Parts: sequence; C-alpha cells; structure tokens
Amino acid sequence: MAAGRLIRPYFYCSIGVPPDPQQLKFRDSLGFRGFTVITKPLKLRPHGAVEKGVDVSIVIDMLKFAFLNIFDVCILVSGDEDFVEAVKIIKERGMNVEIVSFKHNISRDLRMLADRFTYIDDILDKVQII
Repeated sequence: MAAGRLIRPYFYCSIGVPPDPQQLKFRDSLGFRGFTVITKPLKLRPHGAVEKGVDVSIVIDMLKFAFLNIFDVCILVSGDEDFVEAVKIIKERGMNVEIVSFKHNISRDLRMLADRFTYIDDILDKVQII
C-alpha cells in the first residue's frame, strides 16, 4: 500500500437483532481506536434469506466522499464484485483506488481496476490497530 496519512478509517458491519454482546464489544473497540463504525441490522427475509445492507452503505459513502473531494486515495478492503461500478466512477473523478483483499476472495474486474492491489494474506503480519 502507498505511504500516506490515514485520516479516518471506516468499518461497516451487520449486527444481529438482538445484537450479540461480542459483536458490540468488537464494534466499540474499533470506535475507541478511531474508526467510524457503521452498523446495519441483519434483516431476515422470507425463505431464510439474510439482507445486510452493508455494501450499499459503503458505495454511498465512497461516492459521497469522492464527490465532496474528501480523499485523494480510497482504500477499499474488499474483493466484492459489487464495488466495480463505484470504483470506476471514483477513478473517472481522477482519484486513486487501492484494493486490499484476501487471495481467495477477489473479483477479477475489481482487481483489474485497482490502481494498486494488495493481498491481505501478504501483509497480515504487519497490520496493527493501535
């Protein structure tokens, strides 16, 4: 990943209803470490499907911050194909997008769009939350 100053990390997650105490503890620990934590309640749909709503929140914030010129570089920690169109729009605005993902969980199109790509597997021993 490129050297630079991390201004504000965001963490998006789904929380069960009722919430699991361990989930709340993890969420709070990230908040105490400077993360902005966005939570969405898990919603059960007919036939057992679960809707999280997290990807939509991430895309909205990525695009909102891009159009407000909040960042020069967006670092997306995901390999999900759902982010391809948002990444294209951000790049069209002249901003860089770095993608960080597990080796077994990366969309080919997302990988190809990245200005810079890093496998989490390769840097996991260097990651620290202080």
